[in-house]
Amino acid sequence: GIDFNPEVVQKYREEGFNVLYGNTEDSELLSSVPFTHIAHILTTLPSDDANYALLHHLSLYNHQAKITALVRTETNLLHLKTVGITHTINPYIFAADHTAELIAQEFIPQEIKP
Repeated sequence: GIDFNPEVVQKYREEGFNVLYGNTEDSELLSSVPFTHIAHILTTLPSDDANYALLHHLSLYNHQAKITALVRTETNLLHLKTVGITHTINPYIFAADHTAELIAQEFIPQEIKP
């Protein structure tokens, strides 16, 4: 993995993961990553531009990895799908679904008693 938070990097290194410290928009850093050996990439980058830069770099290595991206808006989802993201996750949709479920459990009776 790659993260720009040194505490996160240290935590995962201590757990035995291979994690690099840096910014994924740094082409020199990305050049040091053996992307040809990676089967799946999860990106939580905050902007389309950052994801586009990552995808561009991956295209230089003719990667075969599946890519899952965190998206924040429907427009964000549509843009990323058109440039090769395999799967998307929208935490706001998950949160909305969960909230609706909680409200339904609280306010809609499970059984209607005669």
